[in-house]
Amino acid sequence: MQVNMIGWKGNHIAHMNFGEHAKMYGSPFWNFHRAALQKRLLDRAVELGSKVLVKSRVSDVKFGEAGGGVCTVLLHDGRRLSADLVVGADGINLAKRECLVGHPDKPMPTGDLAYRLMLKTKDIIKDPE
Repeated sequence: MQVNMIGWKGNHIAHMNFGEHAKMYGSPFWNFHRAALQKRLLDRAVELGSKVLVKSRVSDVKFGEAGGGVCTVLLHDGRRLSADLVVGADGINLAKRECLVGHPDKPMPTGDLAYRLMLKTKDIIKDPE
């Protein structure tokens, strides 16, 4: 299946032959909404016994020994939490990457960008373009 990506002004942005890539990598492509994937991953993590915290500002992470060990997360409110796995999910502004590499590590522009927006159908219909 050939997919062409067209910009809002009708200009060609990119294309990809999903069938070709599926054969090359020996795996089909799956397409689903990001929120649906995140919800399923969350549900499965909780089902397996994970404790998920949100709106918990992290001040530092102490990593276990290389190859294993428990991580300790220090929260701004003073709590200390220990876990086998810690996932920082605050996007491009992930400060915990710096804890891992041991020095400031600001995001670098790569030229690859993704834009996402949601529009109400009634607002789209109002605009003649």
